[in-house]
Amino acid sequence: MRPSAVSRAAVVGFILATAVALAPASADASGSAPDIKTLVMRYAQAMHYDKVAKVRSISESASGFIGNRVVTYTTMAKAPDKMLEIITVDGTDVRESIGYDGTTAWAQLPSGAVVTFGGAAHRWIAGVASGLGGDPRTSSGAAGTTTIDGVEYYVIRIRDAEAFGRDIILDERTYLPIYGRIVAGSSSHEYKVGPLDTGPLGEYYPRIIQILNIDGTFGNPASVTSRDDNISLPDSMFAPPGQ
Repeated sequence: MRPSAVSRAAVVGFILATAVALAPASADASGSAPDIKTLVMRYAQAMHYDKVAKVRSISESASGFIGNRVVTYTTMAKAPDKMLEIITVDGTDVRESIGYDGTTAWAQLPSGAVVTFGGAAHRWIAGVASGLGGDPRTSSGAAGTTTIDGVEYYVIRIRDAEAFGRDIILDERTYLPIYGRIVAGSSSHEYKVGPLDTGPLGEYYPRIIQILNIDGTFGNPASVTSRDDNISLPDSMFAPPGQ
């Protein structure tokens, strides 16, 4: 099974303050979008992220398919940049983990072997862990507009120095997310966000999450089955096994 990492829209909830600080108040040349700070604030209000201003950790489980097998994705994330995702395949002994401890991006394969990642894979895993989609040390944000199927939307664009990042594409009236776009250098993958559910503290989050493989391709979507906020997650759990 190819290692996969979930594109965690939910994690953006507790890094929005970081996103606001990434860029000065600015807009695309069209000038039709609010500035970046205003747009992020309106998005945060629409998603009820004000209710989770003090959230420091999230645990979320989702269920999907690889072929005809049910796959469970259990992801634990801790602000500002730690993540552990455990992938299991129903009816088998297959288990795979992907993690980021703030420094090292790693995976434990079904064989038990532990590998670490550099380059683009490291950059992407670090970006998923922070919620930014790219290296948080060099990421910056901008506000603008984009047109999909003849409809104009606002967009929050986040990119790092190597053009890794994400777009959060918002309805111009409600400021709720309609589409997302994953960007890894010259590769770009767009998806529809779909319906939102309500989390334990009143925040909204997508009911369906996109599964993104380390090579940048999409896997089958997965449905969120449970979610908890502010649970105790020791830093040691995010380190590569054996350390």
